[in-house]
Amino acid sequence: MLELKALKKSYFYIIIEFLIYFIPVAIILGNSVLNLLNLIIVINFIIIIIKNKNVLIYYKKFAQIFFLISIFFFINILLSEDKSRSLVSFIGFFGHYIIMTSIILCIDVNFSFRKNFSKIIFLVLIFVGIDTLYQYLSGSDIFGHEISYGHGKRLSGPFGDEYVVGSFISKLFFISILFIENKKLKYLKLFLVFSFFLIVILSNERAASLMFFFSIVIYFVLNNEFSIKEKLAKFLTLTVIIFTIFSFNKQLKDHFIKRTFDQIGITQNNTKIHNNFWDSQWGAHFLTSIEIYKDYPIIGSGLRTFRIVCSDPKYNNIDSLEFEVRCNTHPHNIYLEILSETGTIGFIIFISFVIFITFKFIIIIIRKTNLNNEELYLFITFFLLFNPLQTTGAFFSTWNGMFYWFLLPFIINLFKRTNQE
Repeated sequence: MLELKALKKSYFYIIIEFLIYFIPVAIILGNSVLNLLNLIIVINFIIIIIKNKNVLIYYKKFAQIFFLISIFFFINILLSEDKSRSLVSFIGFFGHYIIMTSIILCIDVNFSFRKNFSKIIFLVLIFVGIDTLYQYLSGSDIFGHEISYGHGKRLSGPFGDEYVVGSFISKLFFISILFIENKKLKYLKLFLVFSFFLIVILSNERAASLMFFFSIVIYFVLNNEFSIKEKLAKFLTLTVIIFTIFSFNKQLKDHFIKRTFDQIGITQNNTKIHNNFWDSQWGAHFLTSIEIYKDYPIIGSGLRTFRIVCSDPKYNNIDSLEFEVRCNTHPHNIYLEILSETGTIGFIIFISFVIFITFKFIIIIIRKTNLNNEELYLFITFFLLFNPLQTTGAFFSTWNGMFYWFLLPFIINLFKRTNQE
């Protein structure tokens, strides 16, 4: 560790740390900026390894894991339905893996990195939140991005024509308040939780709103800063807020409740009668990915090939009313994405990793009567990102995939410190 501390004065390390701090902003600016940033970080990390052999030795386990996974991906690419697309996706995976290792390096080298990174994410979220609220009230944000009325009143904030502001906030919120450690500020954190939850709901992103709601429930249940009476009161307050929003905003009520019920078959609209979830567009994605897995059970159809394979006419036979719109860039669930594109072998690797982290968190929760803020917030974010019962973005993508690699270094560092206690 002492040898790693010496890297703090390295020009290449300074570049890496600065650019990692800039990643939250790059996510807003788009994939082109994010890819460029990733490339520069990867180059500088490789230079550090070349110039400092001890760094490679220190992170030998990460290198060995990547090597083993790469062997599998090499076979996956060779047998892929679109080798060039799968190869590009693997290069992206390599970049994300280096980003993860670079963040771990920054945490090991700079004791203040975790707090600094959390503060920067917090400031970015404050900006995004204010800009999104301004868009809701005025019709356009400070950059001139207007509200979309395609499926209700959809907000994008600074993301332009990408309606992901709710997803962005929900996935980064609890990491953004890691630096607020003072228990006297518990009501400030509570105010922030409710405020950002309101913004996520106003964004009209149903999946992000639902997962953020469950995250808040976990926050109340496991948070030792509040008594049981306070927790019940806060949960009642949350319920009242949701009820009030939907009671006074018919558009949100129709989008979140009526439209959802229509799509999953609880109620019926005047266009298509959906009997259940599988008759929805997401159900069609899910069923198609399962059928693809049946056709490519061992190694999968290839990284990022769902968008190609799903158009095969044989998948017209899936048991969904929306079979004609079964295709997309991904199946909208990371578990089904990995299952269909990497087969049984890739899925076992992935699910083993998820189960391992889940088991480690369960041990921490059982052993400790009181979780500290870091343990609680990282567990909540892990739950939000890896909960299998939700629709998600693509795991092997530049934008959505980045959030997973953001979280893992913090979890790895937490487990490492927990083992040393």
